[in-house]
Amino acid sequence: IRRQLSEVVEDGLGREVGRFDGVFGGYQVYNHVICTMFLSIRAAVAVTNVFREQMHDLMGEHPTKVIFAMDQRFQKIFFVDVRDGMVFIWNRGGRATFTAAVPFQGPALPEGAAREGLAVRLGSLKSRPDLNGRAGTLGAYDASRDRWEVKLADGSGTHLLRPANLLQDDGRADALLRWFDEFSRRLRDGVYVRRPILPEMGESSVGLVLFPASGEELSRCVTRGVEVTASCVYMPEHSGMWGYSIAFRLLGTAEERGFETCQLKTRRWEIAEDGEAPSVVNGEGVIGLFPILADGGWICNRESDPQLQYSGHSDSVRLGEFRYQSSSGALRAMSGSFGGALTFIPGTIKKPTGPPFEARLDAFRLYVPDYLFEV
Repeated sequence: IRRQLSEVVEDGLGREVGRFDGVFGGYQVYNHVICTMFLSIRAAVAVTNVFREQMHDLMGEHPTKVIFAMDQRFQKIFFVDVRDGMVFIWNRGGRATFTAAVPFQGPALPEGAAREGLAVRLGSLKSRPDLNGRAGTLGAYDASRDRWEVKLADGSGTHLLRPANLLQDDGRADALLRWFDEFSRRLRDGVYVRRPILPEMGESSVGLVLFPASGEELSRCVTRGVEVTASCVYMPEHSGMWGYSIAFRLLGTAEERGFETCQLKTRRWEIAEDGEAPSVVNGEGVIGLFPILADGGWICNRESDPQLQYSGHSDSVRLGEFRYQSSSGALRAMSGSFGGALTFIPGTIKKPTGPPFEARLDAFRLYVPDYLFEV
């Protein structure tokens, strides 16, 4: 199916698909690379038809969903439901078949209004966020559990839900427009920016990156002139659940900091599930790297990159911040936080010029966002 879909997409675009093509942006964690393309109408129709042929059991349950965007490797596919404009994501190998990518904004169901046969929408489901926004019909009420039976309109199942998770289905069909509007706002506000999707590939992988670069989702802390920034993306298709991007750089002058360079030695991550004590992870460097920070960038040589992950080693400064990307691991509660500290050595590990110090990583939130672009 991947080969057939690739041929259809390339025919619709009129050219070969580039690895980092994608107006809706992407991200990378280890060898997991996502970059989402916006399909032309011709390509969207053709790809949807292929998908229906190859995934007929799945699409037989969802006949009103049409593909409008997808990543090059077909790991994540965006659908719009032509009945009501709701946007969903299907991810191959993910924990959910379809996940709502935009919140349904209908009013709450008035007290006493629920009755068997009533059309409703689902919302505020934290343990099953993939059900939010789905349309359904009320069945029987279980008074002993205070739950309503809800049969989903797309035929994908029946669930017992609390009254608080039931919304009025008022017939609005503006979800796709709201999804585009929110994406445009994030572009205007600089939340999503152009930079290398794969840090080690540099300019050859430049694209629109979905790790937030500003706003309330960005963590930032400065310790002794070392700035540490971090943010995450939600990845339901990946066992790591959240991908995170952490960047280091030097601020100020050597006189103000008390050193010209410093090298990362160890890290301590504190990953906390809401309501639980944090799990502490200690390790050497980050993903096999021990960056040496310098004014304007970092030094990439055998000391900082012993596994040769980067090409072009030298003792000169590689301009720009050092950035690496990894994943946090899954959380049962589907929400929590990620913080910690990094130990730096003034000078280098081999030639220290002062005692070690810790640079703080202020905690950033791990959660399932209302609007999904990165999954």
